[in-house]
Amino acid sequence: MTPIFWSYPDTEKALARFTTGSVETVVSLRRNGRSWQLGFEVEGPSNEVAYSALEIFRGVFDALEQFLAVREPMTVLFATDRDDLAEIYRTYLEKESKRLTSLGYRLDSEHRVLRRFKPSRWAAPVEA
Repeated sequence: MTPIFWSYPDTEKALARFTTGSVETVVSLRRNGRSWQLGFEVEGPSNEVAYSALEIFRGVFDALEQFLAVREPMTVLFATDRDDLAEIYRTYLEKESKRLTSLGYRLDSEHRVLRRFKPSRWAAPVEA
Protein backbone atom coordinates (compact mmCIF):
# COMPACT_ATOMS: atom_id res chain seq x y z
CA MET A 1 0.00 0.00 0.00
CA THR A 2 1.29 3.43 -0.95
CA PRO A 3 1.67 5.83 2.01
CA ILE A 4 -1.08 8.46 2.05
CA PHE A 5 -0.50 11.86 3.65
CA TRP A 6 -3.52 13.84 4.83
CA SER A 7 -4.07 17.56 5.29
CA TYR A 8 -7.17 19.45 6.37
CA PRO A 9 -7.18 23.05 5.07
CA ASP A 10 -10.49 23.64 6.89
CA THR A 11 -13.45 21.71 8.33
CA GLU A 12 -15.08 21.45 4.90
CA LYS A 13 -12.13 19.93 3.04
CA ALA A 14 -9.73 17.00 3.32
CA LEU A 15 -6.78 16.35 1.00
CA ALA A 16 -4.95 13.04 0.61
CA ARG A 17 -1.61 12.98 -1.23
CA PHE A 18 0.35 10.00 -2.48
CA THR A 19 3.05 9.33 -5.03
CA THR A 20 3.27 6.46 -7.49
CA GLY A 21 6.62 6.48 -9.30
CA SER A 22 6.97 10.04 -10.58
CA VAL A 23 3.22 10.73 -10.48
CA GLU A 24 1.75 12.74 -7.60
CA THR A 25 -1.95 12.33 -6.90
CA VAL A 26 -4.11 14.61 -4.77
CA VAL A 27 -7.51 13.28 -3.69
CA SER A 28 -9.87 16.03 -2.54
CA LEU A 29 -12.96 15.54 -0.44
CA ARG A 30 -15.12 18.64 -0.11
CA ARG A 31 -18.20 18.99 2.03
CA ASN A 32 -21.30 20.24 0.26
CA GLY A 33 -24.15 20.34 2.75
CA ARG A 34 -24.57 16.83 4.15
CA SER A 35 -22.60 15.21 1.31
CA TRP A 36 -18.89 14.97 0.57
CA GLN A 37 -17.69 15.20 -3.02
CA LEU A 38 -14.63 13.18 -4.07
CA GLY A 39 -12.35 14.13 -6.93
CA PHE A 40 -8.68 13.71 -7.72
CA GLU A 41 -5.94 15.25 -9.83
CA VAL A 42 -2.65 13.77 -11.03
CA GLU A 43 0.59 15.48 -11.92
CA GLY A 44 3.41 13.82 -13.80
CA PRO A 45 4.61 12.77 -17.25
CA SER A 46 1.64 11.55 -19.33
CA ASN A 47 3.30 8.19 -20.06
CA GLU A 48 3.88 7.62 -16.33
CA VAL A 49 0.27 8.56 -15.56
CA ALA A 50 -0.95 6.02 -18.12
CA TYR A 51 1.37 3.26 -16.87
CA SER A 52 0.41 3.96 -13.25
CA ALA A 53 -3.36 4.21 -13.78
CA LEU A 54 -4.29 1.09 -11.79
CA GLU A 55 -2.01 2.04 -8.91
CA ILE A 56 -3.46 5.57 -8.93
CA PHE A 57 -7.02 4.23 -8.66
CA ARG A 58 -5.97 1.87 -5.86
CA GLY A 59 -4.52 4.87 -4.02
CA VAL A 60 -7.68 6.93 -4.56
CA PHE A 61 -9.82 4.15 -3.14
CA ASP A 62 -7.40 3.50 -0.26
CA ALA A 63 -7.72 7.20 0.61
CA LEU A 64 -11.51 6.94 0.34
CA GLU A 65 -11.55 3.93 2.66
CA GLN A 66 -9.42 5.77 5.24
CA PHE A 67 -11.73 8.79 5.04
CA LEU A 68 -14.85 6.64 5.42
CA ALA A 69 -13.42 4.83 8.45
CA VAL A 70 -12.44 8.05 10.26
CA ARG A 71 -15.04 10.66 9.26
CA GLU A 72 -18.05 8.40 8.58
CA PRO A 73 -19.77 10.78 6.14
CA MET A 74 -23.40 10.01 5.38
CA THR A 75 -23.00 10.45 1.60
CA VAL A 76 -20.03 10.56 -0.79
CA LEU A 77 -20.49 11.72 -4.38
CA PHE A 78 -17.93 10.84 -7.06
CA ALA A 79 -17.38 13.94 -9.16
CA THR A 80 -16.56 13.77 -12.86
CA ASP A 81 -17.79 15.22 -16.12
CA ARG A 82 -16.26 12.36 -18.11
CA ASP A 83 -18.28 9.23 -18.89
CA ASP A 84 -15.18 7.02 -19.09
CA LEU A 85 -14.05 8.07 -15.61
CA ALA A 86 -17.59 7.61 -14.28
CA GLU A 87 -17.52 4.03 -15.58
CA ILE A 88 -14.17 3.40 -13.86
CA TYR A 89 -15.60 4.75 -10.58
CA ARG A 90 -18.62 2.46 -10.93
CA THR A 91 -16.43 -0.58 -11.65
CA TYR A 92 -14.16 0.06 -8.65
CA LEU A 93 -17.11 0.74 -6.35
CA GLU A 94 -18.78 -2.52 -7.39
CA LYS A 95 -15.50 -4.41 -6.97
CA GLU A 96 -15.04 -2.98 -3.46
CA SER A 97 -18.70 -3.32 -2.45
CA LYS A 98 -18.08 -5.97 0.24
CA ARG A 99 -15.42 -3.88 1.92
CA LEU A 100 -17.57 -0.75 1.68
CA THR A 101 -20.54 -2.63 3.14
CA SER A 102 -18.37 -3.66 6.10
CA LEU A 103 -17.75 0.06 6.69
CA GLY A 104 -21.51 0.72 6.63
CA TYR A 105 -22.02 1.95 3.04
CA ARG A 106 -24.23 0.98 0.14
CA LEU A 107 -23.60 1.90 -3.47
CA ASP A 108 -26.13 3.76 -5.57
CA SER A 109 -24.25 2.79 -8.73
CA GLU A 110 -26.57 4.63 -11.08
CA HIS A 111 -25.41 7.94 -9.59
CA ARG A 112 -21.93 6.94 -8.24
CA VAL A 113 -23.02 7.68 -4.68
CA LEU A 114 -22.09 5.92 -1.45
CA ARG A 115 -24.71 6.17 1.29
CA ARG A 116 -24.10 5.26 4.89
CA PHE A 117 -26.62 2.81 6.35
CA LYS A 118 -25.04 2.49 9.81
CA PRO A 119 -25.32 5.34 12.31
CA SER A 120 -22.25 7.57 12.33
CA ARG A 121 -20.28 8.11 15.53
CA TRP A 122 -19.93 11.75 14.37
CA ALA A 123 -23.66 12.39 14.13
CA ALA A 124 -25.13 14.43 16.94
CA PRO A 125 -27.66 12.55 19.06
CA VAL A 126 -31.25 13.50 18.36
CA GLU A 127 -33.05 14.95 21.37
CA ALA A 128 -36.69 14.01 21.87
